[in-house]
Amino acid sequence: MKKLNTNNVGRMPLWEADLDWMQAGYTEPITALVAELGLSKSYFAITGCVPYKPDIKTLAMPAGWFWWNGQILPVRALQATDVLSFTNPVVRLTKVTYTNPDGARGFIKTDLTTQQVSDVWQDDYLTPTVVERSAAFTAGVRLGIGAWTLRDILLHHNAENESDWISGESGDLEFKRVGRMVVLRGIATNVTTTMQAVDTGFPVPISGDAVLHLATQPDDLNIRIGSNGQLYCWSQTGGQGDPLLTGMMYMAATPYQATDPNTINDNPQS
Repeated sequence: MKKLNTNNVGRMPLWEADLDWMQAGYTEPITALVAELGLSKSYFAITGCVPYKPDIKTLAMPAGWFWWNGQILPVRALQATDVLSFTNPVVRLTKVTYTNPDGARGFIKTDLTTQQVSDVWQDDYLTPTVVERSAAFTAGVRLGIGAWTLRDILLHHNAENESDWISGESGDLEFKRVGRMVVLRGIATNVTTTMQAVDTGFPVPISGDAVLHLATQPDDLNIRIGSNGQLYCWSQTGGQGDPLLTGMMYMAATPYQATDPNTINDNPQS
């Protein structure tokens, strides 16, 4: 870790570059630690700054600290704000580049003339406003109720991740993910004697297609999950009707990882 050696017999000239060196001594390791704990995410709340509803009419957010694409920035609090005119209100954070005027001072030159220096204390911060969740922006970050902090990111990463029931495109079939395991629930409709997709939107199998049921008799049902996420279902006679697939399972190519749906990054290039 960087440090300034002060063992020069009580005397050592001090330059602005020395102050930069001292600042880097603690900002670099803290930044590196938060970046590592944040699991490569570009924008997330470190602590505080999670919106909540004090009552049915208002939305508020406490102050906190936020990881802003490589920077640790303070977040100003949002006082309780009336949101009755909003359909789905969230808090939008935008960066403010700010120089604290209290840092201004007069500099005395060698010829004893003075010069005012006004940009000494750099104090950038994030400011909150209330916007619609559905609104489109090209910059900034939006936070909804339940947004994850760094603590939540770590808890979800270390826990066994299990999804809610997620519907396929048809609405007749759902699936739940637990790690790499995918469990089906519901019925397959429009089953015929030819192999055709009856639903789509399912996790890609671990190796090629996933065959859930092989035909050994003419009336047996054939079920296959393709590498395109489509579910194929057919029977040799077409006599299966709307077969129940609840409880059938297969392994996905990638494990399920819970994500934070309430931290919306409006910086798609970052």
